[in-house]
Amino acid sequence: MDSSLTQLQSLSDFFRKSFLRLALVALVFVISFAIHNFGVARYLISSICWMILAIFALNAWSIVHRNHYRIRVIQFCLVPAILLLLVLLLSAQTDPLTGLLNRTLLQATLD
Repeated sequence: MDSSLTQLQSLSDFFRKSFLRLALVALVFVISFAIHNFGVARYLISSICWMILAIFALNAWSIVHRNHYRIRVIQFCLVPAILLLLVLLLSAQTDPLTGLLNRTLLQATLD
């Protein structure tokens, strides 16, 4: 019983430390991405980036000051926000290779 409790505490400690490191890395890199998207007038993508940054900052603050991380916030706020950001980024992205192939096929059918 005591060894399982020790393993559970070490696992929880591992999750806290790893999420804190992940939050710090995200705060460093995602902030430049959010500022860039705001600069090129992609306001929706920029606002979602700021929301993701706020969630990471909230969890990092909770880990440092309260010594626990909020798994529900990660599960119900962070994951959907990241998925929404990915969908928006992929829809806004133009693929030069696909566009080139589509133009080539269109020209071949017209000729």
